[in-house]
Amino acid sequence: GKGFDFPAIPYWQKEGDEWMTEEQELLTTVYGWTSFCLVVGVLLWIITISIRTMFYRSNYESCGEDQGVPFSDVAVISSYVPEVKSDVFSYPLLAVDTDDVDEELYEWKDPDKPY
Repeated sequence: GKGFDFPAIPYWQKEGDEWMTEEQELLTTVYGWTSFCLVVGVLLWIITISIRTMFYRSNYESCGEDQGVPFSDVAVISSYVPEVKSDVFSYPLLAVDTDDVDEELYEWKDPDKPY
């Protein structure tokens, strides 16, 4: 039987058995190398995912049980917001974009003004 030639490009045609026009050979070359690149890309993606899974496997196991209290119903809620201390300002500067952070989550109080 005939072997399987990959990528499917005109190079694999036996000499003397050429049957494609120049345009067909050009198009076949483009499709052949494109399919080759896609196969290589998918294989690299699979290998990358496999390596990540091997080295970065999560081993977290929860302990305790769900208390049935939604986060929004907790009376006192605060969050960690990275800050930078400054000698120029009497308050710390926030080191994150706070556009989508609810102001009620800030626990910081100004030591100079009670507000």
